[in-house]
Amino acid sequence: MTSRIADIIKVANKKCLMLTQNEPEENTISHRNLRMLWTICQGLVHRPKPMKPTVPLIIEEGIAKYGEDIFPMTSTIYNDYPDIPRIWREAYNSIRNMQSVDPMSRKDLDKVDTTIMSEGDRYNFLEVRRLLEETEQQNAALRALLHGKGPDNDSPQLDAIVDGLNVWVDRMDRLGFGLDELSLHVTGKTRPGTIIMDADLFKAIKHFVDDQLRSRKSRPSPDN
Repeated sequence: MTSRIADIIKVANKKCLMLTQNEPEENTISHRNLRMLWTICQGLVHRPKPMKPTVPLIIEEGIAKYGEDIFPMTSTIYNDYPDIPRIWREAYNSIRNMQSVDPMSRKDLDKVDTTIMSEGDRYNFLEVRRLLEETEQQNAALRALLHGKGPDNDSPQLDAIVDGLNVWVDRMDRLGFGLDELSLHVTGKTRPGTIIMDADLFKAIKHFVDDQLRSRKSRPSPDN
């Protein structure tokens, strides 16, 4: 759960950074106010017990930290800087919702009755379950690659490897990569920063290939 909270905070920080970067550099007061609001809101949400960054609480914390002379007041926040508090309220709600939900086991997830859900909720649930199944297949393939050496053609270990790589290949099209006669490549549909391959998967494949090459070298030559 800690890593998931860190991811939520990271997303909120990225949104705030984009806001400040989009503000013209000559607007020094706006930059200062955005930074102050960002710091206060982050401090409220990123606590052992998160606090909802309401405007009154933001002002109270901001005056205590920066002073009443320079920290923006209620009307200024509502009129000029509503996005920063909104971003961190969304982060706060995401963390609270995550903390309030009891974790389900994998078996319980498979038993959920989707017929009583609305069409939208059913689609979202099935999509999450599909992604979980893909992750399990990838993990199985990684374990096989990391711990196995030279699987037989009909072994379950080879099946796990093929399943994991099949998931990876499928993701290439959905993430906007293109394939032609020459290469697998980035296209105009590929979003900036899209991960081509998880580092652990790449290392595992390299480890597997290295093992195969060593095994090939150790085999007797057909001429012997």
